[in-house]
Amino acid sequence: VSIINPFATLIELPNEIAHPRKSLLLLLNFIEVITYFFQYQREQIADETTGELFIKTHPNDIELAFKLLKNSLFRRADELSTTARGFYHWLNNFLTEAKTNQFTALDIRKAKAIHPRTLNRYLQELKLYSYVKVVGGNKHKGGYIYKLTEFGNQTDVQNKIEKSLQATLEKVQNQYKKEND
Repeated sequence: VSIINPFATLIELPNEIAHPRKSLLLLLNFIEVITYFFQYQREQIADETTGELFIKTHPNDIELAFKLLKNSLFRRADELSTTARGFYHWLNNFLTEAKTNQFTALDIRKAKAIHPRTLNRYLQELKLYSYVKVVGGNKHKGGYIYKLTEFGNQTDVQNKIEKSLQATLEKVQNQYKKEND
């Protein structure tokens, strides 16, 4: 059965999401799969000129797609790699439990079994994106002393994405109500 999404033009992704064209294509294809999955709950419509049967996407399909792909969209909005983000969360929890805001690479290696090159890669990525900064020490004696910055909070970005998706869903539902009244 063919699927038509009359709401595709209303779907917009937030500016915070990287690669918006690829992400939008992923989302639209996923909505199509969900519509196909629920094809027996949808009314089949016949095209008068060709006689081809098709079904229309329902706002519930779009809502389900947003719900299922929300974490994926959050990850696409994150500038850090998934592993570096996980390390950042672990580091934040570790420093909170230790009741300190400064650390060295040796402190991390004592607390967590991690290869030195992997740790160095994570610290370089966090430093590149200003999630940590060097506040002391040197390369040759004891290593650098790092401190977390306030930049690493992703909740603002996630809230913006959440609001944008909710606004898009409201537009779709309003359009559906107009068409069916």
